[in-house]
Amino acid sequence: MTKTIFPTVIYFTVGIPLWVLNSQTPATATVFFQGLGDLPGSIFSSDSSAVSADGSVVVGASFSGNGLEGEAFRWTKETGIVGIGDLPGGPFVSAAFDVSGDGSIVVGASFSAASSSSTVIPPTEAFRWTVETGILPLGDLEGGGFSSFASGISSDGSVIVGNSNGPQGTEAFRWTAETGLVGLGDLPEGGFSSQAVRASADGSVIVGGGISDSGIEGFRWTAETGVVGLGDLPGGEFFSRAADVSADGSVIVGRSASANSSGSGQIGTFSGTEAFVWTEETGIVGLSDLPGGGFFSRAFGVSGDGSIVVGQSEGFRGQEPFIWDRVNGIRPLLDVLIDDLGLDLTGWTNLVAQDISDDNSTVIGFGINPDGNTEGWVARLTPASATVPERSSVFSQLAIFGVISLASALKRKLKR
Repeated sequence: MTKTIFPTVIYFTVGIPLWVLNSQTPATATVFFQGLGDLPGSIFSSDSSAVSADGSVVVGASFSGNGLEGEAFRWTKETGIVGIGDLPGGPFVSAAFDVSGDGSIVVGASFSAASSSSTVIPPTEAFRWTVETGILPLGDLEGGGFSSFASGISSDGSVIVGNSNGPQGTEAFRWTAETGLVGLGDLPEGGFSSQAVRASADGSVIVGGGISDSGIEGFRWTAETGVVGLGDLPGGEFFSRAADVSADGSVIVGRSASANSSGSGQIGTFSGTEAFVWTEETGIVGLSDLPGGGFFSRAFGVSGDGSIVVGQSEGFRGQEPFIWDRVNGIRPLLDVLIDDLGLDLTGWTNLVAQDISDDNSTVIGFGINPDGNTEGWVARLTPASATVPERSSVFSQLAIFGVISLASALKRKLKR
């Protein structure tokens, strides 16, 4: 890769439902790993950011012939990668960061007529896209320099979340068609700053990060409680950041400083933290990391039922994606794809797992393809409708549970 997407904006900052596969069972036609390709007309580079509930729709950003800085895309196995354009009036730039459960609504950020003259970083406007309406602007919070950024959408598509520049600074927002952008406030006692990254299926629970009197802290928001800090793992400097939330809002994943990690919270740092799972009953619980490397892990995505987590860690291969469940703990995703499912990833390196579908069937991310280019990928682990066979024994069955482009750079920044 010789260029990164969106370079002008990289400063953005009880029962466990698992796939249980017999170790003798070969991968079927419905299990696959493939690159998403890229949009035509420019340097080859693409990055996937989010996946629909059943794994059939993937969104992200790619270079394209429409502009040098990248274009948001929507991918299905039937259509391949299709650009969705950008907001009119500014330089051609757009990136998609989340998609509704049925894959029909895409949200992200773009330059626009309103944002093009803004001095605020990032000088973008949040958007909402459907095939019927095309790409539509969402505006921003009043009172500050023009800037907004949509990073998440509820599964039902009714609620969009992100951050905007309000009168007090960067502020998380919640958008509906009835209310427009509404600021969520921030954590008490710290400097004013908040960013929302994901929402529960009905949009009633929103997660993100802000600054409290303790430091950078992940939060959970509801209309009843407002913005409430999650705390952090004990033993390190104070730092936590939420990255995703389960469908019912009860399980939150992210990363934190801990006694195991060096605890770096610096902007752009891709190390020194520990992935966590949070529930109201347990609080923040660390997921450890992969063996063989320096201590590091961070969670990016959680399945709809909260049972499966994907993210990044450092193991024997260096930086690599992980998959976690309560039975197996943290495992290299590559071991699952190559050893358990028999998939061919020859020539692929530097994989990063960005998200997992709500139905547990599909993981998406980006990496370096066999030709040496950055490319989004999708891995289907099992059919969405597959039943879970009984385990005959723990030995014969396996329970599977660098800024490269703007889409991943911005997403990681928001999930810090």
